[in-house]
Amino acid sequence: MKKILFVCIFALGVFASQAQYKHSLGLGFGSSVGVQYKGFLNDKNAIDLMLGGLGTHFDVSGVYEWHFPVADEWKWYVGPGVYLGSWNDGNDSDRDDGFYMGIMGAIGIEFKPAIPFVFSLDYRPSITLAGWSGYYSQFVFGVRYVF
Repeated sequence: MKKILFVCIFALGVFASQAQYKHSLGLGFGSSVGVQYKGFLNDKNAIDLMLGGLGTHFDVSGVYEWHFPVADEWKWYVGPGVYLGSWNDGNDSDRDDGFYMGIMGAIGIEFKPAIPFVFSLDYRPSITLAGWSGYYSQFVFGVRYVF
């Protein structure tokens, strides 16, 4: 009986995941590692939020994304965003510990196979406006569960 229940729940998850998903939650790996959430506002527009850090910093970012189909399981997206965070790096003499914030963009591709997961790869150039100034960029690989 437990096997039948497991198979039914798994099959329901696979079939439900083939449709356009509304929400996903998982991990993002870039210059920060953290929790990543994406929620669709409609078929083409989404909000991508990430809360994370690595070593000496902690940050929060948000991107508004426009999604465009490439193939059945593939989409590409682009959008503007913002980020803010703090760092505590006693070894860096040219920056005091403190707060930073800036603007960013994102362009990426997303793969949604017939399982309840989605995989994404973004390129995110950014300009830090407060805390210290500069241009930075990163790639973010995301693995998220679809619900």
